Amino acid sequence: MVTKFVLLVSAIALFSGANGQNCQNPKVEAASFTSLDATIVTQIAYITEFTLVCDNPLPPNYALYAEVDGKPLTAARIGENKYQVSWTEEPAAARSGMHEVRVLDEEGWASLRRARRADPAATVAPLLAIQLHHPGTIALFSGANGQNCQNPKVEAASFTSLDATIVTQIAYITEFTLVCDNPLPPNYALYAEVDGKPLTAARIGENKYQVSWTEEPAAARSGMHEVRVLDEEGWASLRRARRADPAATVAPLLAIQLHHPGSYSGPWVNSEVLATALSVLIAYIALHNKSKILA
Repeated sequence: MVTKFVLLVSAIALFSGANGQNCQNPKVEAASFTSLDATIVTQIAYITEFTLVCDNPLPPNYALYAEVDGKPLTAARIGENKYQVSWTEEPAAARSGMHEVRVLDEEGWASLRRARRADPAATVAPLLAIQLHHPGTIALFSGANGQNCQNPKVEAASFTSLDATIVTQIAYITEFTLVCDNPLPPNYALYAEVDGKPLTAARIGENKYQVSWTEEPAAARSGMHEVRVLDEEGWASLRRARRADPAATVAPLLAIQLHHPGSYSGPWVNSEVLATALSVLIAYIALHNKSKILA
């Protein structure tokens, strides 16, 4: 009976996910994006990606967890020492300002869960905290500006949600800075289209725009998504052409390639189920061997 107990505990410890190693002197570099245009998306997306550097080497399966405003999240591993935390909110509930992303390792997460059983408002010191700023959603400018961008040059950066185990919508966000040979008016409006879906480019700074949209995890395809950006004249031409031919296209002002590597939906087999199944198997083997010995 003692043998069975030891084997059972060993099996649970093996598959509980604890890595038994802590990050010493953590240093982090982070970048964050949020959706700003509430006229198109049904969910406001918050995404922060960070690279964690420790003085000691960490195992390849080093797991991290996160909490934002009391909401439990997971930190999806997207590269070597690189993680992403993402979540979505209804536009009406999405508050502007700072959101603190509190990141914990497995030991800290277990401590937080134990503390919360006694006090739902309990907190523990995080491994690190990242400040994500959401300036709030903005309204779009309308009205023809009567001026075209000459010789457009663009610098773009894109983010997508990668962890489908928490979010209800996969978010796609691309931000770009447009530089033209001629000066443009402050209300210069741009529009976008992705896979036939009409979008708008929200102006978020001087010559800086954001295009964002969300999709159901089941419908979110991996691979390249071409974000076709048009000015008002090009957008009007596209709409006229589409009245005669729904498949018509016009040359965009610029095109941005957004790559989505796919979203993580969780392990094929839940770790708790696997640990339970293995424990039952080991218990059965122990009892079977005991019976053979007694016989």
